[in-house]
Amino acid sequence: MTKNYSLLLLPLLTPCFVLSMEKETPEKDKKNPMAESVMGTLVPTERGLGFMESARYIVSGAVWTEAEVVYSDLTSGKFNSNNTSYHHKLDNALDTFIKNKNNNRITETFAVLREKYPQHKITDSSARKTHEFLTEENKQLQKNLKIAIQTKDRDFIEQENNALKTLQSSLKQHLQDMRNLHIAHLKEKTEFINKEGDEIRKIKTGLIHVHKANKSFKLPKEDGYCSDDEIIQNNKNIQDVYNDEQILEKIKITEKMNETNQHISDLLVELTNLESKICAITSLQY
Repeated sequence: MTKNYSLLLLPLLTPCFVLSMEKETPEKDKKNPMAESVMGTLVPTERGLGFMESARYIVSGAVWTEAEVVYSDLTSGKFNSNNTSYHHKLDNALDTFIKNKNNNRITETFAVLREKYPQHKITDSSARKTHEFLTEENKQLQKNLKIAIQTKDRDFIEQENNALKTLQSSLKQHLQDMRNLHIAHLKEKTEFINKEGDEIRKIKTGLIHVHKANKSFKLPKEDGYCSDDEIIQNNKNIQDVYNDEQILEKIKITEKMNETNQHISDLLVELTNLESKICAITSLQY
């Protein structure tokens, strides 16, 4: 038995035939395709898509939504602004974009209309609905922008406040560490000077003992003056003439030591004042 495959195409072709029946318009109803209204907009004079266009829309609808097919026709130049069926499909496409909240496609659609179809006039209903939708989108975007900026600023302020607290805490601790370092340095240096002073005094005492062990020996002339003689003659205690301060004066380091110590003290005072000012800074508020 021979199969009739044409029956399988009936569901596809029937809508095409129905739409194509609207293609032809009585000759007396046809107007000049370039007829314009007083506002300079094109008045459509055709209706119906015809068999081929109807079939193309049905086939394309298997891949894309009808709204996307209409947008594709607009961009490719296939859109017929002189045909009421295209006006109807554009209205439906705009309704779909609005329903899907696709503001990108709406703005792109109107950009193409203004560029390629400047005389095309959308219906009052579509204009009203699209305007209302874009107005709400505009308000929402501005609201979202404000909220986003506020959120970013609040997050930034929180981070800055945390950084300020960390700075204040670390500065206080660091400054105390510097004070402790200064105190430890002075103590260590004093102990070091005293230890080395004892060693020097031990050597000096040995020199005096040498003189006392041989009171008649003389130093070579080139050696010059010997302080040991003065100590022995005046019967002075070695601790009185060779204490730590006197040794430092003798090696000419006292002035430099005092200068260094003063510089450190001034620095710590300046840092303490700076720390007080920084720690007095309050957290930022939004």
